[in-house]
Amino acid sequence: MPPSLINPPPIIPGRRGLLAVATTPAEIPTDWLHGVTFSPESCAAPVPLPWVVCESDDLGDPAGPDEAAVWYPIMLRGVYECSTMGGLDRAERERRARAVLTTTASHQAETELADGAASSQGGVPNLILTDDTGWVNTPDATTGAEPPAYALSALEQAMAECLHGQRGTIHATPAVVALWDAAGLLHMEGASLVTANDNVIVAGSGYTALEDWAYGTGPVFQIRGAATPEGDAVEQTDRAQNTITTWVTQPSLVYVSPCCKVAAEVATTSP
Repeated sequence: MPPSLINPPPIIPGRRGLLAVATTPAEIPTDWLHGVTFSPESCAAPVPLPWVVCESDDLGDPAGPDEAAVWYPIMLRGVYECSTMGGLDRAERERRARAVLTTTASHQAETELADGAASSQGGVPNLILTDDTGWVNTPDATTGAEPPAYALSALEQAMAECLHGQRGTIHATPAVVALWDAAGLLHMEGASLVTANDNVIVAGSGYTALEDWAYGTGPVFQIRGAATPEGDAVEQTDRAQNTITTWVTQPSLVYVSPCCKVAAEVATTSP
């Protein structure tokens, strides 16, 4: 008698990923699937003035059209493959594909923000962390690889200067974040991991392209559509291999202000 088939335990998405940190805006454009334009109020801080304002006083550098950025959605996917002789009906195959989507959604979104492969393949490349194109301010906080504590300190100082006191987001690989945490540089605030200067940490499993670099940006926002409705999952049967593959898809848009992208290189082999 063959062994009994049981369902795997529920999959729990990580709480340190990009989509766990990103905020969904209160107002979502009805046509967001065509992309959104992020036009910040200003990428510069106004210069404080005396009480009596003179016409010659410097009023700061207001945001211009060249400081806006267009962000395009990508399609997140859940894929499940099994044998055609496995005894799983379509509903169970789709449930498992949805579970894969739920678990890996943040990983996929992180990969896009890191290298932009999905949007580039679609001909509408998004801004990415590993390239300065499209960002307004792109300072390097370090001139070379620095020990974890110093790299984080330099990154936060550069972020404070670039974001003018706004709460920011730090993007790094789990390995880099683990070094910061081991050094006692991070603490929990609710479900979020934050720094001494109140910047939120994203430890992205999809941030492989970042390597030993950490990046600071403004707050991250997200809009996600519904996953493929029940019964509409795409399936493909490979009769040569006796396998059937089920896909569930979900449109996703992650975006940040183009004002700041600060970078710091972390020496992961240094104390």
